[in-house]
Amino acid sequence: MRKTILRGVERKGSTYYLNRPFPLIGHLYFGLIDRGLNIIQARITSLCNLSCRFCSVDAGQSSRRIAEFMVSDPEWFSEWVDLIVSYKEDEVDVLFDAAGDPVTNPLLPEFIRSTKRNRKVRWVILETRLHGATRQLIDELAEAGLDRINVSIDTLDAQKAAYLSGNPSYNIENVLKLVEYAFHQHGIDVHVAPVWIPGVNDHDLEEIIEWAIRNGFGRRIPPLGIQKYVVHPHGRKIQNIDEPSWEEWESFLRRLEDKYGVKLVLSMSDYGLRKSRQFKPPLRRGDETWVIVVGEGPYQHEFLGVTKDYKWALTLLSKKEVIEEGDIILARIIRDKDGILIAVPT
Repeated sequence: MRKTILRGVERKGSTYYLNRPFPLIGHLYFGLIDRGLNIIQARITSLCNLSCRFCSVDAGQSSRRIAEFMVSDPEWFSEWVDLIVSYKEDEVDVLFDAAGDPVTNPLLPEFIRSTKRNRKVRWVILETRLHGATRQLIDELAEAGLDRINVSIDTLDAQKAAYLSGNPSYNIENVLKLVEYAFHQHGIDVHVAPVWIPGVNDHDLEEIIEWAIRNGFGRRIPPLGIQKYVVHPHGRKIQNIDEPSWEEWESFLRRLEDKYGVKLVLSMSDYGLRKSRQFKPPLRRGDETWVIVVGEGPYQHEFLGVTKDYKWALTLLSKKEVIEEGDIILARIIRDKDGILIAVPT
């Protein structure tokens, strides 16, 4: 089996650090994801400093993952942003989210600053729980051009917040102060996005709604976007708590809408989202391509790979073959949705 030297990637412990010329598109856990809308997901880390008991992506210290990812080159990242944005018909939002929390990347302000330079970028948005953040970081994010924070807060009760976060050091009071500081001091808009966990935080959501209304959040979009508790195959589940149906979730939100007079059942238009031309990979399901194996993927039998031309990252699945770092193997694409490529050895 042929071998090659890897470029733009270094592994320290369980974390891959990615920089030029490693491709930053094609993978679920890092880089950029274009789902055919006027918003691009930007993932610069998969690490998280919490271990929420309902985490849909199994992030944090209690994770079962065997590999994590950190993008460490803001300028290289911005070149990929520029490339994808150039395919869009009009302005684009860039959402810094993660299979973890973006604040775990120490270069977050630099990523936001370099992204904001593109004149077709309308809003730069940060999705976070803000644990581990400081006023200094908020100052730096504001100076870099951050437009909005989508903050996940599931309760205002300190004891319950620490329990749900899976981290006893999680300080909800500090998070609330940082959110209010960002909004009132710097004019960074705030969208509060709690997860409704039936029977666990029903009343807590009412307190969160009152807090958001009292502060006047949501200057450009509705102030709240309550998420449905969803159990994912790789995620974590709270014991003895069943996932609600979509009908139950909407009914719950409608009752809160009536009580507080705030819109909670949201659509794409509430976020200013619409369909937009998609940046697609040259590979489609069923195609064969030569893949360079970089190393282990997040879970057993998964591998991080890159196309031989170094233009797309991908996930390689294999339970039988002995695959090692630097191998060059022929693989068949089995998934290409949203430009996220998954392949198996032929």
